Amino acid sequence: MEKRTKFSNDFKLKAVNLSEKFDNIKDLAISLGIDVASLYRWRKEYFKREGEGEVFPEVGKSKGIFDPELE
Repeated sequence: MEKRTKFSNDFKLKAVNLSEKFDNIKDLAISLGIDVASLYRWRKEYFKREGEGEVFPEVGKSKGIFDPELE
C-alpha cells in the first residue's frame, strides 16, 4: 500500500489559484502531479472557507513543492 502524500497549505492555495485560470482542471492536476479528486476537494474547501482565516488546517508534515513554471 502506498503512503499518502501530504501537501503544504501553500501548495494547495497555489494549486487552487491556478485552477481558476486553467480551462481543464484534470490537465492541471496531472501537470502538478496530484490526483484530480484532491484538487477538486481543495477547491471546495477553499471556496467554502474563504475569508475565514486558515483555509487548510495543517496536518502532519508538509510535502509537495510548487512548480513555479506553471505560475
